Amino acid sequence: MMKIIEIGLLLILVTVIVSCDSTSSTKDNGELTTRFNSQFNNRITMDEYPEAVGPHEPIQLKWDFSKEGSTKYSYILESDMTLEFESHIFMNESGTQVFDTLGPTKQRQHANGEGKIIITSNGDNTADLFIQNVAVEISMEEEDSEITESDKVIIEPEAIKGMSEDGSFETDTEYADNDLKLFFPLPPKEISVGESVVIPIHITGDANGVPILSKGISTITLEKYVNIDNHVCACLVSKIDIDEAEVTEGAEGEYNTKADGRVVYYFDIENHRFVSVKGAFVADYYLEAPSSPASGYASASMIADRYVEILLDN
Repeated sequence: MMKIIEIGLLLILVTVIVSCDSTSSTKDNGELTTRFNSQFNNRITMDEYPEAVGPHEPIQLKWDFSKEGSTKYSYILESDMTLEFESHIFMNESGTQVFDTLGPTKQRQHANGEGKIIITSNGDNTADLFIQNVAVEISMEEEDSEITESDKVIIEPEAIKGMSEDGSFETDTEYADNDLKLFFPLPPKEISVGESVVIPIHITGDANGVPILSKGISTITLEKYVNIDNHVCACLVSKIDIDEAEVTEGAEGEYNTKADGRVVYYFDIENHRFVSVKGAFVADYYLEAPSSPASGYASASMIADRYVEILLDN
């Protein structure tokens, strides 16, 4: 069971949730038909900053990594996750093949965490994103059980390298928070207020040793310009839609992903950096794969909902 929980953390620890009032999910032969909203959506609103006069012409919003230096952020996450697991095993008893089913087992997990994010410019128009001092409080409980397990996890410092000035990344990482890449995109071209652009996005993960590439799009809209501490900042809203999962060719089993998210960003156009990022992200995962060492197969489904907040450290 804990192995499956670790799979879930690898895939989406940065944005896990379960919507308690508007979630419905059905699965037919592994097909995901989930339609839901994050329970954290009420936090993803545009703050009441005074509007500002922005550039008269469309501009491209981007970081400035032409000089070496670092920008530091506080990082907060909150997540809920439900996992359902069932194993179907053919066991050999005295030379006789016996079929047995373990489960289904349903588990609920809640996590709260905080840490630091540092964007370090390399001075060559690229930067590295460092995640440090992340401490996560986790509580878990089985369905029909009054026992709740709690733990505190300190995540080792990690880096996501190859960040471009438009917020995209050239490389992937096995670190649980590699989906943080979804929270720093910028329009790859000049943009005006009210205009939207669509960019491809992906996150990588691992399920029982099988690499998974989850792909989708992010629709980014420049909503307005506002004044934050006497700086003109762009208010951007991103809608995330992930609906495709690719696995290594020849891998046995079935793996599906569907995810939706919404992120509100404030980007300082004078200092070329984010001021704040707030996002909610709901994901539905399903896998059915051969189990080992016994012959048979295991299935697992997971609905995960996560809230992420990233604030500039003054």
